[in-house]
Amino acid sequence: TVAQPIHLLRESGLSKSAQFPRLLVVVGENAELTLVDEYGGGSTDESDGNSYTNGAVEIFGLADSRTRYVLLQRQASAATSYLTHRARIERGANMLTIALAFGGSLSKNNFGVILNGQGAESNMYGLLFGSNHQHFDNHTLHDHAAGQTRSDIDFKVVLRDRAVSAYTGLIRIDRHAKTCEAYQENRNLLLNKGTRAETIPELEILNEDVRCTHGATIGPIDPMMVFYLQARGIGYQDAVRMIVSGFVSD
Repeated sequence: TVAQPIHLLRESGLSKSAQFPRLLVVVGENAELTLVDEYGGGSTDESDGNSYTNGAVEIFGLADSRTRYVLLQRQASAATSYLTHRARIERGANMLTIALAFGGSLSKNNFGVILNGQGAESNMYGLLFGSNHQHFDNHTLHDHAAGQTRSDIDFKVVLRDRAVSAYTGLIRIDRHAKTCEAYQENRNLLLNKGTRAETIPELEILNEDVRCTHGATIGPIDPMMVFYLQARGIGYQDAVRMIVSGFVSD
């Protein structure tokens, strides 16, 4: 067990610069690791040119391993970011993926976990907060290649100003992967008119011995919640902050 988290900090260059980070992680049998992969920096002036980040992450979790991978994207306002993440976990392994996206003008992330051995479990939790004219595009995949595996996805989106989010989530269960459980949820909270969210939950289930659910919601803050808090002496901005905090707390 690596007792403390490993923290990687990748700072982008200024306008018209590009970086291509590549990360390969192998977590051995019965080993445990927490990895924080942070992306920052970048261009602050679109008129002078964007900065670009194009990253790739590969994680292999061997039998009975426990891996926690946290992505934090907090790049500057004129940064363009692309990231492809793939993990494959074996028998009895556990993978926790936490995707946090707050920065950049355009951010596209592709997360995927292949459950390749019986008893493997993957949990994926995402949170993004968009403002101004930010554009976020996220895709998640849970591929159940072996039976008796379990996965869960909970992806939360909060948008204000004229920010845009597109989310696609695919659960795939192989023909020979019996007795699997898979859950997927994407919830989008729009703080004002002018924001836009798209959500596309997908299921590709090739056998009948499974338990799967998926759901998606898009909507504004309930005005009655705001009224309830304001009636108790809480200002409008603080009321909105409290509601957003409750939305993302789990």
